[in-house]
Amino acid sequence: MVSSATGHLIIGTVDNPVEANVDVDLIVADNGRIDTGWDPMLLSRGIIAHGTTTIHGADKDSHEKVTDDPMSGDTSVQFAEVPAGWQVGDTIVIAGTHYDGWSGNRQTYHPPEDEVRVITQIDDDGRIHFEEALVHDHDTPRDDLFTSVANYTRNVSVESENAEDLEVFERGHVMFMHSDNVDVRYAEFTELGRTDKSIEARDISNIDNVRFDSNVQGRYSLHLHRTGTTDIENPAVLEGNAVFGSPGWGVVHHDSNAVITNTATYDTFGAGFVAETGNETGVWDDNIAIFAQGVHWGTPKNTSDIGSDIFDTARGGEGFWFQGRMVASTNNIAASVNNGFAYFHRDGDNRIIEFDSSFFDYDA
Repeated sequence: MVSSATGHLIIGTVDNPVEANVDVDLIVADNGRIDTGWDPMLLSRGIIAHGTTTIHGADKDSHEKVTDDPMSGDTSVQFAEVPAGWQVGDTIVIAGTHYDGWSGNRQTYHPPEDEVRVITQIDDDGRIHFEEALVHDHDTPRDDLFTSVANYTRNVSVESENAEDLEVFERGHVMFMHSDNVDVRYAEFTELGRTDKSIEARDISNIDNVRFDSNVQGRYSLHLHRTGTTDIENPAVLEGNAVFGSPGWGVVHHDSNAVITNTATYDTFGAGFVAETGNETGVWDDNIAIFAQGVHWGTPKNTSDIGSDIFDTARGGEGFWFQGRMVASTNNIAASVNNGFAYFHRDGDNRIIEFDSSFFDYDA
């Protein structure tokens, strides 16, 4: 069921998810440049939901560790058992285990060794096959550090039309805002996001003359935008989702109380997962961020631009970025990133939001 009545968006529910043999694809139309005459905020060209949002595709395990090192020439990977929900035709990414990134005084960039493949066969013993042989060795130093493989195909998807031909400023974005009645599970967000973190991005209020190609902040692939932090017992929920390809951040947790679990990002810029303004609460558990490129190989301080009129952070290629310290982070994996986990508490442009410390009493 798809519904938008009274501002609500409903595509399946927890009790009645979209069945695995049914595909629901929401395509953000390729309509060229945005007309700032009727959209001076550059907010259109996407899904912006203010009310109750419920999306529930077929259950799927977003990522699993292999039981043997995948090596160059292999056309399969071995798991302890078949990951839940994986099917022939799914797109997977075998995470690279060697990543040099920037070198030569930030002049030379070495691409990651993650490898994208399509499943062609699944064996009962947990072996997953694909046609194109691996190019790189995905070896690791310890048995408990075997590489992970993530699955980015869901039967409910949101994507930009003709993404490969679009300028960044023509892409779609997704924003769930001002309501914590958000429950989005097992959905795919492919080639979305209009904020380019490879160059300076500013808040729309700090841009004097907005153009169709102005690089405004806040237009991301999967964005919880100020859904609220006061109702601690009823967080927004993002579970089992996948973000594939973005010129900016992947999953954004902004001024919200949220539980984000079993979610995978791949090929983002700046960071895979971001808690944006320091007052975010909730849990990040069992997520994976594969390949988040940065502007250069440097510390979070040197890859952020903050001042009295700008707050442009998380541009260094981090897997998980925390502007505050109140999101519980457990069992998360970062691969092919400059920094796996970054905690950065500096303010700029008065953007950091204070929080009620009574929610987090510490028993000494």
